[in-house]
Amino acid sequence: MPHPTPLPHPSAARAPSGPALRSMTAPAPALRVDGHLSEDRAPSAPASTAAPATRRAAHLSDGVASGGSPGPRQAGASSVPPRPRVMSQPAASGRTTPAQRSGDLSEDARNRKSDKYPLPPLLLVGCGRMGGALLSGWLEQGLPEAVVVEPNAAAAAAWSGRATVVPSAADIPEGFRPQAVVLAIKPQEAAAALPAFGRYAGTGAVFVSIMAGQPVAGIRAALGDASSVVRAMPNTPASVRQGFTVGFAGPGVTAPQRALADRLLGAVGEVAWVDREALIDPVTAVSGGGPAYVFLLAELLEAAAIEQGLDPDLARRLARATVAGSGALLAASAEDSASLRRAVTSPKGTTERALAVLMAPEAWPALLSRAIHAATERSRELAG
Repeated sequence: MPHPTPLPHPSAARAPSGPALRSMTAPAPALRVDGHLSEDRAPSAPASTAAPATRRAAHLSDGVASGGSPGPRQAGASSVPPRPRVMSQPAASGRTTPAQRSGDLSEDARNRKSDKYPLPPLLLVGCGRMGGALLSGWLEQGLPEAVVVEPNAAAAAAWSGRATVVPSAADIPEGFRPQAVVLAIKPQEAAAALPAFGRYAGTGAVFVSIMAGQPVAGIRAALGDASSVVRAMPNTPASVRQGFTVGFAGPGVTAPQRALADRLLGAVGEVAWVDREALIDPVTAVSGGGPAYVFLLAELLEAAAIEQGLDPDLARRLARATVAGSGALLAASAEDSASLRRAVTSPKGTTERALAVLMAPEAWPALLSRAIHAATERSRELAG
């Protein structure tokens, strides 16, 4: 990942207005290993939310479910299984969760649940993968007015007719007054691009940044001290409305502004908040990069299956379905992950033999701990 240009410290002078945003779209890019979608600039078609029909599996032994097999997938359904309904925060689109049924809702959850009022005018700066996923979620919720700043013609064309798309900040309609400005550009472009949006600081608008490695203090230095900034870290499953975003509200962010940010981020999955910005670094390591680790598991399972003589096509199907289905079971189950693992592990069976290798002290436990530590440290480095 290219090193982002750090934003100036609050004590530094504000960066002068820079050139227009550079093109942020590459044809059909692969998912980045660091999981930061804002760095992959390709237009993404709006995702549809499939209604899940998950069932809790019965006791498992060595990977065999005794509760029967699921029915065939409907034609056109996403290959990624929909998220089951067990979660700590309610997702978008009026989904009901155990917390909602019990009435045990946080203030943010109650605000997100109350979607009777329409979304206010929004300004989206950058419409690549993550920006496009967010915009699609907002449009599904009936967003009446949005302006998108996206200089790349291909990315802009993908949203033509659904939002007002302009190539630069100078082309934003003069009378447009957004209540939220979502910053979804490449981190290394922030120093040059952000000052042009400082005109919305102090107007009551909240700035929501999903730029990796850019701290609130630096963003406020570029936008102006009057800016109210929320820093958030989403992850790639947001593109299928199964993301997890963690937010931090910077100085001066009001309760209504945080509630609006929560609702915007909740359009693509679950939302949680931390009260210390430093915690965004391990969040980035775990959930920001986490999808890449899971995809690597599927990749390695597929390769190992081929090594054992399975047909490559079958090996791929086995690996993908196993990882996706296990994730769906984990989300649907009230049991913790260790209990689910033990349920698949018969004494002296094949799974136990494999886990003896994977769970050796020098194997997965140590490797994953080192990996998360390395990613956390890198996030701190990028933040300066």
